[in-house]
Amino acid sequence: MWAGKWRLTVWARGSQLYGFRYRKTKVMYFKTKKQLCTYIQDHFLVAQIRWNEQNRLCSCVIKDR
Repeated sequence: MWAGKWRLTVWARGSQLYGFRYRKTKVMYFKTKKQLCTYIQDHFLVAQIRWNEQNRLCSCVIKDR
């Protein structure tokens, strides 16, 4: 169903309890990398971003509110 689309996984920095540093907050799919980039720029203050071009994956860490 999502074959050929870009997947964005958003992580928030969590508390240091029990060794968990990040928690997954959102997973979204986009038709193009440009749409994905625009969404990130419009919605998040990103601390870290990683791209996997081969598998069409993007993972970003945001500052938790």
